[in-house]
Amino acid sequence: MASNYKNKVKELDQLVREYCHKHYNRCYTCNSTQDLNVGHYHKRALLLTRWHLDNVRLQCNWCNSKGGLDGNLVVYAFRLASEIGDARMRELNKLAELSKGITKLTDLDLANYKRKIEV
Repeated sequence: MASNYKNKVKELDQLVREYCHKHYNRCYTCNSTQDLNVGHYHKRALLLTRWHLDNVRLQCNWCNSKGGLDGNLVVYAFRLASEIGDARMRELNKLAELSKGITKLTDLDLANYKRKIEV
């Protein structure tokens, strides 16, 4: 049986998927409308940015996969910086750096991400 923490992580992942499919309709990096899934500018293993709405956009399988363009990060970074601006980009990068070494978030952290996604 999955732990309560794992269930909360799965729920947040699902909420982010729903959010992205509601707000975006094409690949952020190549404009394809086929085989879209959630792409992360900073890898999803970095927990402080995993569910951060500035960090997630839809990407096609090719742009997002390790067998393809592995995130197409050059294009992703350029578009994201243009969209959210330098200040938010710096904050996102700072959170990603702070995430290194964090393997689990508190229940309060998870609840805060859920609240932000559901807005």
